Amino acid sequence: MFSKICFVANVGSGLINSYTINAVTGSLGGGGFVGAGGGPESMAISPNQKYLTVANRNTNNLSQFTINQSNGNLTPNGNVGTSTSPAVILTSGSNP
Repeated sequence: MFSKICFVANVGSGLINSYTINAVTGSLGGGGFVGAGGGPESMAISPNQKYLTVANRNTNNLSQFTINQSNGNLTPNGNVGTSTSPAVILTSGSNP
C-alpha cells in the first residue's frame, strides 16, 4: 500500500504518469500512464482525492480521471471542451 501519489504531466507525449510514493523512504514506485490529450499542462486533484482533472492546452479541453485508491493508476472519465488553450485549474470547496 502507498501513502501518496505523484502525477506527472508530459506535455510532449500527451501522457499523465502516476507513481506511488513510499511512506517510509519517500522513493517513487512504478505506476502507470494514461493518455490525457494534447499538451496536458496543469492538474488538480479533487478534495476527496478520488479524481484528477487535467487541462489540455493543445486540444482545448479538460480530461477527468478516477484515481485507483489501491495503486494510484488513472481511469479516464471523459473530456469536456473549454475555451482556447486552458493552462491553469483552480478548485474550491470540499467534497465528502
